Amino acid sequence: MIPLKYALTIMVLLVSIIAGVHADDALWQYRTQHDISCLEISPDASYIVAGGERIYCTDRDGSLVWREHSGDDLQFLSDGSIVVGLRNNFLHFIDLEGQLTRREEITEDVGITDIIWMSDDGTEYFVLGSNCRVYAKDNDESLDMRIDRMEQPSRVLMNGNTARIIAIEEDGLHCYNAKSGSRRWEHTARGEEAAMTDNGAYVIYGAGNRIYGIRALHGETGERKEEWQSRIEGEVLSIDLSNVENENYLIAIGTRDATQHHTNNFVYLLDSDGREIWKHQCEFWINDVDITPSGNYIGAASLEKKVFVFDKEGNLCKEIETSEPARFVILNEEENFGVAADAHNIYGFTLEREATAADEANATPATPPTSTPAPVASPTRVPEPPANESKIVDRGAGGNATVDLPPVSDQSGTSGILLEVQSALVSFFRGIFAALEGAT
Repeated sequence: MIPLKYALTIMVLLVSIIAGVHADDALWQYRTQHDISCLEISPDASYIVAGGERIYCTDRDGSLVWREHSGDDLQFLSDGSIVVGLRNNFLHFIDLEGQLTRREEITEDVGITDIIWMSDDGTEYFVLGSNCRVYAKDNDESLDMRIDRMEQPSRVLMNGNTARIIAIEEDGLHCYNAKSGSRRWEHTARGEEAAMTDNGAYVIYGAGNRIYGIRALHGETGERKEEWQSRIEGEVLSIDLSNVENENYLIAIGTRDATQHHTNNFVYLLDSDGREIWKHQCEFWINDVDITPSGNYIGAASLEKKVFVFDKEGNLCKEIETSEPARFVILNEEENFGVAADAHNIYGFTLEREATAADEANATPATPPTSTPAPVASPTRVPEPPANESKIVDRGAGGNATVDLPPVSDQSGTSGILLEVQSALVSFFRGIFAALEGAT
């Protein structure tokens, strides 16, 4: 008879092997010396910046371009430059070479920058600091305060098409006019997360396990209209929206289970009426979600040290393992590229999985010509770089070191079957474990 402790060890090893087969490798991993508090990617996916005590800028291949300045909030502007959160009461503007090109002084200490928006008429709007004062700069004139009414909001959104500011404050959700400073409407549910559609017409608000769909600009007066509310499993932790097309859009949601059971950690995809399309259960909290403008891909950064990429049907496209709990994820569908970050690492990866030798071996043989039409071949996918070109860039005291990684065999073509096998093994060994425990 196998000793009890050995039976348990064998069970854990076998389940771990099966569970790990379908994990994917990132194209590259860059390790920083400082904690990462924010992550941004340029519109063409050529540059990635991570902020904190130092700002790190890498290219798409994971090579360091520069490491300068500091800032806890970053944003790429339309001209390709980067605006950096307040340090010593200044807004800093940096070009892609890391050079300071411009700075704007703020007359009082208001903290870091939350949101930046550049309007079409040449007026720049800045929502700044923990008290979220709003400043505007008309052409070459100085910054001046427009709004000073918000009560320490935890989340602020701005839309340039409607000049509306959405703020989550202690007593609920509030909407302001960015130009006049007037409050337009409020929602009294107390929540932690919100998102606004690209046209500024709709707001999705998460409060506990409830999701509210709000028409933000209803009627001539611009009042709100609550269109629906839905209940989900777990508490809302992150929300992102696809672009609006014919009044329809998709809603990606990440949840957390703050109880001791840890069973209600999900990635959700809802339609624009709040109806569930699919959900994927995870082991731990979902810190961040990102959905592409088309809605074709959904990314999720999980506390379980993983980044997931799903298609709109809910199929798992990628599962990237991270060194620490994942904090951020950003997807760029046009470039078939994504980036993610944990506390000290940046990761680059493709959105689609490659067909590998293991996939081909498990594929159903082609049907020979008969009277029945043969199955239609799957679309050809854009190939990834060879695995041996992946790299980890580790920045040590002596400078940057690039280490080539050996090719890794991808055996994820049958991930659905592997998950079923994993579940069966767990049940099987639990039975053996129970029997052995009873015998002792």
